[in-house]
Amino acid sequence: MAPGLAWFMEPAAQRRPPTITRHTILSLQRSVGNSVVSRAIRGPLQRSTHSDTVQRDGEPEPMASVSVAGVSINASKVSVPQSSGSSIRATATPANASGVKWSVEKGTVTPTNVTIDATTGVITVAAGQQGGTVTIKATSSDGAWATMDLRLVEKPVAVASTTASSAGGSVYGGQFTHTFSSPSGQASGLQGENINEKFDSLKAPSGFGTFTLAANVSGSPGWDLTSAGTMAGPDNVDIEKAMIDVGKFVKSASNPAPANSLPVGFTMVQHMHAKSFPAGTLDASPFTDVNHVRSLTDKETFVVNAGLNHTDDPYTGPSAYTNIKASATSINASPAKPKGPGAGSWTRNKVTVTADVIPGKGTKVFSLVGPKLGCEIDAASGEVLIGDQAGTIKVRVSAGAGGTNFDEVSLTIAPAPAPTPTPKPTSEMGEATDDITE
Repeated sequence: MAPGLAWFMEPAAQRRPPTITRHTILSLQRSVGNSVVSRAIRGPLQRSTHSDTVQRDGEPEPMASVSVAGVSINASKVSVPQSSGSSIRATATPANASGVKWSVEKGTVTPTNVTIDATTGVITVAAGQQGGTVTIKATSSDGAWATMDLRLVEKPVAVASTTASSAGGSVYGGQFTHTFSSPSGQASGLQGENINEKFDSLKAPSGFGTFTLAANVSGSPGWDLTSAGTMAGPDNVDIEKAMIDVGKFVKSASNPAPANSLPVGFTMVQHMHAKSFPAGTLDASPFTDVNHVRSLTDKETFVVNAGLNHTDDPYTGPSAYTNIKASATSINASPAKPKGPGAGSWTRNKVTVTADVIPGKGTKVFSLVGPKLGCEIDAASGEVLIGDQAGTIKVRVSAGAGGTNFDEVSLTIAPAPAPTPTPKPTSEMGEATDDITE
């Protein structure tokens, strides 16, 4: 009989707890089976408090449960909807955490269009989800859990408002900052989005000459959007003042047939593209277009429009001169200038010349161009003192020496009329008399 078997054959009431060695247990297992020995040990003996199973030689130890300690996601933010072809996946830490189950919970927004595969941790973000954060949760089989927030980013729809400020200095225009609307109607859903610009061409023909645009290059940072849906930095929309000369658009002697009249300007279309995450690439199609309009007005200002606002700067370029007029375009020459000492003052005929200047505060300098014929002019007032010679003189108004914009008027000077002879004294009979000196 196997060692210890007699003990099992005794009535239960007469049994005394034996001292059972490992060798004895293995012998019993071979003789009567593992289940009998296990029940016997669990029943009266109660020798093991750690396991209900007596392990056979060569069997592996039971695996202990490993608690989840953390969560990582292979994307810091995801567009709504996510980039085409992208795979968003959450991973538990440690990698051998037991029986991890995945779920998605409310963060700053409710995950109405976000799902996660409970087994694989693959996350899907569909259109219609409000931007914000959702919480990705991993729970291990022992009840331990860990979470990580995932930011969801909506793409803008249109310009909702624009602030504008003039830069001054050497340019017209300035800084424009747009705030955009979102699909959900909540601007906070745009936080973390990035946008950039594209133009059909960086050069534009204009009445001012060929304009060359300084735009964002491909791959540049563009503009991030804040939780208010506002660009984190401004867009500079301007034009060099040196390009703008109002004289090109004003009829005058220096420009008798302008190609364009005021107001005059040109438009460049800014295509705004949103970035898709996690790919980090710009969408092929723009989400909206913004017209950049640069205009010289007929009110002595230069206006730049972009989005829903504009700058309005006083025109400060070269002055233009037009509508020059003389109080008389035909006039007699003045009498001959008296000669010799005591000849007295010279009484001269006068003409006053006026003109318009743009801008109105521009300088007006009057001058005589060509033969002067003894005439003189007051440079500030435009008053012309006519000389004693017949002919034609030309009066010019400009900014002064070197001014390229000017207007002119011609004055015709007729010969001075012959002096009227002084009548001789007459007698009472009506006859002329000679003076008699006694």
